[in-house]
Amino acid sequence: MMKGYCLIFCLFLSIIHISTSTDINCSFEYYSFTVIGNTYHCDIRYDPNIISAETAVVNSATGTHESYRSDYDVAGIYSSSKKIEVFPRGLEKIFKNLKLIAIYYGRLTEVHQADLKPFTKLVYLSLANNDIKIIEEGLFDFNPKLAFISFAENKILQIHPTVFNNLKELRHLILEGNSCTNRRADSSVFQVKYIIGEFKAKCQYTGSTAAAQTTTTEWTTTKTTDWEDSSIEEFVETTHAPHRKSQSVQHKNHILVISLAVIINAVLRF
Repeated sequence: MMKGYCLIFCLFLSIIHISTSTDINCSFEYYSFTVIGNTYHCDIRYDPNIISAETAVVNSATGTHESYRSDYDVAGIYSSSKKIEVFPRGLEKIFKNLKLIAIYYGRLTEVHQADLKPFTKLVYLSLANNDIKIIEEGLFDFNPKLAFISFAENKILQIHPTVFNNLKELRHLILEGNSCTNRRADSSVFQVKYIIGEFKAKCQYTGSTAAAQTTTTEWTTTKTTDWEDSSIEEFVETTHAPHRKSQSVQHKNHILVISLAVIINAVLRF
């Protein structure tokens, strides 16, 4: 009987793991980025999987490497897909030498210190064209090598006044197109220091997203205008893909729960 309970417990853990994780499909290629230069990276913009709260943990990466290359050689992760809803977790276990993370045109609403903590070699970070509202205290405490940061075209309302203090190599800081600032600094530590001094007054930090609620109507109008300029296919994908994914995950979990119930019944009978 004890063996039966152990089996049930293991199956339960497996179901939890399956329902909260995903795999990514990489196109491995080279591209030259500011500061970091020619970079061998994993491009997941064409990956059909959605990275959401339900599938935030990345188990593995598939794709065909260039000759004489492996996961160890991957220095960057790149996406320009609306399918990324939360910051993916577990990438550091697959690609141990990441220096670049670029997630453009996603649906990120927040990023936390815990998300960036594993990437101590990070030099280039771009989360442009997302929906992030706050750059929180201590966000880059474990990323002292950062030389390029972009939060362009987000919804930034608050920036902690000391968040960039430990970044002695920071030469590119792109904050244009946000609610509280529209500035950028390129290739100059002095420019970076100047705009940091400026946003301390304009992007006062409270740590609360309550103020962000007042901009909902304004941003909804902007988004609608953008959709009108997009193709019908993109509009359908943008508005319905997350819902389809949610239904798919729920269906999968429902099947797994039924399967578990059948197994439990069989074990108890045994």
